[in-house]
Amino acid sequence: MELVTPITTLEEFIHLVQYLDKERWQKIKRGLILTRHGRTAWNEQGLLQGSKDLDILSGERDRIALMAKSLREVVPSDALIVSSTLRRAKQSARIYAHVLEVSQQENPCFNEFNFGQWEGRSINDLKRDPQHEFFLRKPISASKQGIPPGGENFLDFLVRVHQGIDFIIDLNKPILLVTHAGVIRAVRFIDLIVSGVQVKEADFLFEGESFIKVPHTPMRLGEQGEFELVLEEV
Repeated sequence: MELVTPITTLEEFIHLVQYLDKERWQKIKRGLILTRHGRTAWNEQGLLQGSKDLDILSGERDRIALMAKSLREVVPSDALIVSSTLRRAKQSARIYAHVLEVSQQENPCFNEFNFGQWEGRSINDLKRDPQHEFFLRKPISASKQGIPPGGENFLDFLVRVHQGIDFIIDLNKPILLVTHAGVIRAVRFIDLIVSGVQVKEADFLFEGESFIKVPHTPMRLGEQGEFELVLEEV
């Protein structure tokens, strides 16, 4: 859906999402597997990556190939692998595509959120930054105040992930989406809205008082917006 005016509030974004075809999304959702890219050196060092374009670790190639082999009974031959355009996702997607013998394409709508000046900083250090804590609790409100500094507007991020979902709905086939933690959370957040849940901005990163963690393992979205592992951690 082409936007006439920018989305500036959560309420406007919810209204936008309500234009998604609920029945078609539910059909796609049943055949949608979400997986985070392979680990990188920055993952190992606890650094915030965001839009930085990094390679996966060499050892991750064997781990991803092993997960892909385990997915052979789950991913049908007519499935399509869609990835972000960042290297860590593309490299991971190529391994899945090779092992599963299915086609692959990229879409920048599924690129990770741009954290601006926070990228490359220690995640543990950022936890002591009041701006970072504010962003975790209220990412939309934080973006309106220019937080993270030099970063992406959070509503713009949600809108582009929404455009990506619109894209995969139109594909009308089983999808293995190889992307990033922030994008996977955004897909979940949009699914909650489509399902009629009254969301607030804090629901994006927190479930109750717990931070929503995203493993580097294939998952599905459950009926209540929960993540369900397709495989055990490999």
